Amino acid sequence: MTEPEQSYDPKLREALTKMQAIAKEYGCGYVIALANANFAEFKTDFPEWSLIQYQPGGIRLRLRSAEPQLTNDSLSVLLGLKDMSGMMYECLEIAHLQATKHVNNAYPKFRRSKLKYLAKTKS
Repeated sequence: MTEPEQSYDPKLREALTKMQAIAKEYGCGYVIALANANFAEFKTDFPEWSLIQYQPGGIRLRLRSAEPQLTNDSLSVLLGLKDMSGMMYECLEIAHLQATKHVNNAYPKFRRSKLKYLAKTKS
């Protein structure tokens, strides 16, 4: 019986764990995306002090009218992460479109065999 192939890279997981610890130490929310040639890791979370927390089934918003500053700070973290994630997506989308054009022009045979995903996923 053969061992199942590992579906993650231990080094990426280790890097992700270290970054999570740094964010926790500084009380920050985070969106972390890491990738190498074979795998990718993604994690997002909110600071412990925040009124926004992950729980089974989704995100729990414990917003309180009695604590307007904490509610405001929690929503600021949420919106900041959302905005930064959107900007990150836009930058990566531009790079993706440029790479697709380059592959289509410079490597048509290679594209068909090795970079099918890249060519198919252009927006």
